Amino acid sequence: MKRVLHLDDDSHHHELILTQLSLISDDIDLSLAATVSDAFATLESGNFFCLLLDAQNSDIDSKELIGRLIDSGYSLPVILFCEKLEGDDCQQNGSWEDQVVLRIGYGRFELLAKCISQLDAEYTRNQGKRRDIEDIFPGGSRQLVDAGNKLTKREREILEHIAEGKANKEIAADLFISERTVVNHVYNMFTKLGIHSRAEAVRLAIALKLIER
Repeated sequence: MKRVLHLDDDSHHHELILTQLSLISDDIDLSLAATVSDAFATLESGNFFCLLLDAQNSDIDSKELIGRLIDSGYSLPVILFCEKLEGDDCQQNGSWEDQVVLRIGYGRFELLAKCISQLDAEYTRNQGKRRDIEDIFPGGSRQLVDAGNKLTKREREILEHIAEGKANKEIAADLFISERTVVNHVYNMFTKLGIHSRAEAVRLAIALKLIER
């Protein structure tokens, strides 16, 4: 069962999508969060496969929300439901920029169900379980070194700053780059290393001896 969190302040719209998806697939479990606060509380309660975001939601800007998701260690993909799309009813990003993997027009329920089903399970967040460094890299020191070698110089710098407890805004100021750039580096780093939170990043930085504790 693919658990999808739907952020939408219109419960009637949610019921419509829920009804349509249930007619198409019995493998999608759609949960509603009416506000961003509700969304984060719900994400903490269990594993979700992806986030379906209503582009018209008045509670928060979609880019701001996605930035907060990454900053909080959530690496689940986002499908953006748009009222109108120029040209195609479905637009797929060429990269994972902003975590939005798909923009899809309202009413395209069969296409939405197909897209959810095709999302790669490797992006499913493993929540509710504290993983030690041995859990993340069971192959030991060799695997740990190989993981560290995957990181660019900038990503290692950011990892070190995260381990010092700095927020993205502080890291951006220290490195003279934009906060959006920091967010993208953090996401890329989490994806490369298979980690899901800043707490895991700190343990990794300690294991790689980027900082001393």
